Order: sequence, then structure tokens, then C-alpha cells
Amino acid sequence: MTSHALQANRIVLHLVLALGGSLLILGGMYYAASHAGHDIDPAQLIDAIKTSSPKLFLAYVVISLLGIVFRAWRYRVLLQASGESSIPGFRDMTLITAVRNMTVDLLPARLGELVFVVLLKSRAGTQVSAGLSALLFSTLLDIVILAPITIAIGLMVGFPSKQPYLLALIALVAALGFIVGLKFVLPLLHGWFERWAQHRNRVVSKLFDFVLSITDAVEATMKARVFGSVISLTLLIRLLKYIGLLCLFYGLAQGNFPEMAEMSSLKVLGAMMASEMTASMPVPALMSFGTWELGGMTLLAFFGAIPQAALLTLLGVHIQTQALDYGIGIAAFLALFLLNGGRVGQTLSGRRRNTLLAAVFAVAAAVLAWIAHDKAPDSQSLSEATAISITRPAGSTLPAWVASLDGFIVWSSNRSGNHDIWLMNLPDMHIRPLTTHPHTENFGRISPDGRKVVFARSHKEWQSLRDETPWDIWMLEIGSGKEKLIARWGMSPSWSPDGTFIIFKRDGGQTMAYDLVSGKERVYYESGRDVFMKTRVNMETPSIGEGKRMAFTYRSRGQPTNVIRDKNGKFTVVHRDSCQVLWAPSGDYVTYVQKGGRQINRIMRYDPETGKKTQLLDLPGDFSHEYFARLSADERFMVLAASSGDHEHDLANYELFLWEVGSDPAGAERLTFNTNNDSWPDIWLHKK
Repeated sequence: MTSHALQANRIVLHLVLALGGSLLILGGMYYAASHAGHDIDPAQLIDAIKTSSPKLFLAYVVISLLGIVFRAWRYRVLLQASGESSIPGFRDMTLITAVRNMTVDLLPARLGELVFVVLLKSRAGTQVSAGLSALLFSTLLDIVILAPITIAIGLMVGFPSKQPYLLALIALVAALGFIVGLKFVLPLLHGWFERWAQHRNRVVSKLFDFVLSITDAVEATMKARVFGSVISLTLLIRLLKYIGLLCLFYGLAQGNFPEMAEMSSLKVLGAMMASEMTASMPVPALMSFGTWELGGMTLLAFFGAIPQAALLTLLGVHIQTQALDYGIGIAAFLALFLLNGGRVGQTLSGRRRNTLLAAVFAVAAAVLAWIAHDKAPDSQSLSEATAISITRPAGSTLPAWVASLDGFIVWSSNRSGNHDIWLMNLPDMHIRPLTTHPHTENFGRISPDGRKVVFARSHKEWQSLRDETPWDIWMLEIGSGKEKLIARWGMSPSWSPDGTFIIFKRDGGQTMAYDLVSGKERVYYESGRDVFMKTRVNMETPSIGEGKRMAFTYRSRGQPTNVIRDKNGKFTVVHRDSCQVLWAPSGDYVTYVQKGGRQINRIMRYDPETGKKTQLLDLPGDFSHEYFARLSADERFMVLAASSGDHEHDLANYELFLWEVGSDPAGAERLTFNTNNDSWPDIWLHKK
């Protein structure tokens, strides 16, 4: 087999391994999202790309072309600083840079950049050592610029762990240390390299002669005093790159993933940098697919994004960037061999440089203003895009046990375009909105006397439930419709059994109590301050019963765990990998959601006295992914919501069901019939 055939086989093997690595990582992320109940439809990705904002994509194209020009400019400065005389003209350098952008991620560990060196050699006779020196300094300066930016953004938005800070700090120290070594250590080794370059062994001699040529290029660059201009160009290149990625991100999110479109630019930028970190890992991946999405999806999920939406949005961004890079790269590759020249053309004059810089910053400012104007979803289009039916099927009759009820149900629904609190009278099933505020409202809970509803309202129009921070607690009088702000920065409200105070969560680890008489709030319970909860954890959906009874869910490394505190103040772990634990009104038992049903979930019961766990409800039929179970005060009836398998609490098509506790699950009565999200119900019945 010839050397060319061996080389071809190696390239094919690299590509196969890279493709396998990408498919393995993407498959793992798909499994993680779907296993948690986030169904991923490939058609949704295609639709998102098709319907992405044309003007933001056009902005990305313009910004990408400008980025290529400035990257080519930086390469020319570094090549000239190395002492190289055979340098392509600005036109050819721009074309070569475009080809480099196409091939850089084709192989792992940025081995595709070597194509840049080959093209310099073939088109202009540039020495390989000079090309490698330019690549080396470009990489080092990218790290020197990116690491502090990553740390600064992390401090502003809050990374979920110290690892990104640590990696950025290690990279910065390593890059600076390498530059210092090039400045002071490399000259000391120069003489040693010269001696080995004269070795009698031909292979050793050639090897060190090549090393010596690289050393000469690097030392010349270090002495050329070009780092001020090169650092400025590097800053501009990074600025253009991230503005372009933000354009693609928001262009895809608008109209497809409204919760992503509402995410702040800083958080998205932090996710993009996390993507770059994971993409730079020495993991075989084709064009960085899989590795790039991994870091960004992880961070976006931490910021409250839906993993499914984060994965699809980032995948869409990646596909668009690669499509454009390859389109421009192939065109540039063809142009290199169709156009004459290669060594002609001068660098831009000072006046032209200033004009180009001014144009770039003007474009950057315009695009940033464009993003700020464009990224908010249009509430009217959301309302018009969701066709709903809010009536019962024609000819259907209520069973006798439902027709005998006297009370009402409240819940959160986005059937009007955004989440409001709705009320359904029993047994006539008449529904009406209790709130019509433009912001998101959730967690409606009825007071023990049935006169008021407490709920959480977001700080902006659309807010995912995965970000539990920007919410306030409000109380509404059902009769008058009068609203009152109870507490700022609170979530998951609930009533005390006697209705004298409201509890809610704040700052993750705190359960607060608001006294309705005094109007004052106090810390009811705080994790990390007792023997049971030695470390601070994020507590979800806290509920309390008579005496010392309390229940909540906490998460450790992503796994939810249900905990109760009984009447004696003793803490007990009810079940791991479960959620939404709730004391029954009698205080004799708790209900909770546990995996294991027909469509992942089922409603369970736990008796603290005996430690016995029994299944309460697992609905038959198409809707059997149960959540949000609430018992009536007499514990005879349970209201809940169930989907056909989709998981996301505030986006999936959940329908409300009413069930007579202890009866055949097949007899549960479906209450809502629409294609929107109906969730977090509560029930109140008149005493008989």
C-alpha cells in the first residue's frame, strides 16, 4: 500500500471516529432529555431553522465576513512580525482564512488548522515555520482574551460550579506562562537546538533544523512589538464572533422557543463560552458536533432553560454556522485556484483601516440594538398560534359523583396566550380567568376558607418555571378580584392549615412565612442550619401541616428527593428520584409523584407511622404522565394534571383530571380539553 493510500485511510479513520464520537455525545444528550420527560422531535429542529429570523441570519453573514477579514489581517501582522517575506496579499490571505475557518473543526484538537499552513506554503511559498508561529500566537492570544472574559461573565451570571472558573484560570496562567517561556526560556535553548541541527544523523538533523526555524520565527515575533495591534484585532474578532452567535441564537429562538428568546444575552454568551470549552476538549467529534452543544446545554439548563429547547437551539445555531462556514470556505477554496496572484496586494492603509474599524463598530452597535428589539416574543402571535378548545365534547355527561360536587378548581393555563390563573366552577364546569396580567402566573393555591387565592407572578412577560428566582407572591380576593403584593422574590406559595399565614420559598434554600395579620415575614425553615440538612440545598414546593409537619423536595446533583418533617419534628427521606411531596389535610400521610407509572409517573402515598408506600393513582389511557396532585380538604377527591408523556411543567399539553380517591382510576373525569398547558390545579369544596 502506497503512502498516499495509507494517508487516505488515516483520514477516513479520523472522520469515522469523529462521526462516531459526535453521534455518541448527541445520543447521550438526547437520552438525558427524553429520560427526564423532554421529548425531542427532529422535525422541530428543521422547522426552527426554516422559520428563524432572516434578518438576524443576514446580520450573522455580514458579521462573519467581517470576522474573516480581521482574522486575515491578524495573520498578516503575525507573519510579517516573524520575519517572513513570502506572504500572500490581503485578498488571498482572506480567502485562505475562510478555508481555515471551514476546516478548523473538521478534525479533533483543531488539527484542521494545519490546512492553513499548507495553503500558505502552496499559494505564496510561506515557510511552514512562519505559518505555525502565526497559529501559535493566535491561539495564545485567543486564550489570553477569552479567559478573563469567561471569568467576568461567570461572576455576573453565576456558573453552576467552580469548574469553568478553574479551567479559565488554568488556561490563562498556562497561556501567560507559555508566552513568558517563549520570551525568556526559548533564547536559552536556541544554541542547544543549533548544535542538534548539525547532528550527523540525518533524521535528527532535519528535525532540529525544523525546530530551529520555528524558534527563529517565534523569537522574531516576540521582538517585533506587534502585540498591541494583535490584541486589539483579537478583541475585535471575538466581539464579532459572539455578536454573530447571539444573532443566530435569538433568530432561532424567536417563534420557536419563547423561553429561550427571553434569556439574557449575558447568560447566552456564558453558554456559548461553555460550548467553546467543551468543544476544545481532545474528544473525537466531527465538526465539534456534540462537544459544542454539551457545554452550552448544561449551562443553559442551569440558568432555567428547558434542556430540550436548549439542545435544539444550540444544534440549530451550530448547523447554521457550519453551513455558512462551509459555504464561504468552499467558495474561497475555488477562488484561490481561479484567481491569479497571491503575492500581490498590500495591507490596508491607515485611512482605510480606520474607516473599516468605524464600519465594524457601527455594524456591531446596530446588530446589538437589533437583538434587543427583536428577541422578545410577540404575545399576540403566541395567542394566535395556539388553537384551543375549552368546551367539553358534545354529548358528554358528567358522572353522578362529579355532578354532586359544590365548589371550584383554580389552576394556571396559557390558553389566553400567557399563563393566567383560571377558575372552574363545580359542577357546571363554567370557567373564567381570575387574572389577566401580561406576566406569567403560576402555583395558584386556594385559602382554607375558599375566599382567596395566592399565586406566583413573574417579573417579565414570559418566565420559565426552571428559573425560580424572578417571581413575586401575590394574593387575590376571588369575590372582588382585588390583588395584593405579599412578598418580592418568592416562589411556590402555599397556605398554613388555619389560613393565618402563607409560606413560600426564596433564594433556593429558604422557606419563608408571611403573617397575614401583621404583614411581616420570617424565615420558617432554612436548609443547612440543622442536623438533618447540614448543607444548603434548593428546596422545591414546600408545604406544611399542623404542628411541626413540613414537606419539601430537594435536589442533590440533579436528583430530586422527597423529605418530610413529622409532628414530632423528625425528618425522614420519603423517596429518592421523586418530587412534589405534599401533606394530606389530616396530616396522616403525604402524597408525592414517583417514577414507575405507565408514562413514567404515578401518584404515591406514604404513611409516616408505618413507613408504608402505596400507589394511589396511575391513570389508564393516553394521558398518564401525572403531576400536580392536590387533595380536597375532606381527602375524598384529588385534582391533578396529566400529559400524554411530555414533561415540561409550563409548556407541555397537560389536561386536568378529577378523581374520587380509592375508586377505579379509569373513572377519573377529564376536566379540560385544549392543546395548551393546564397545570398546578387546586380544589375547594363546600362542607356538607
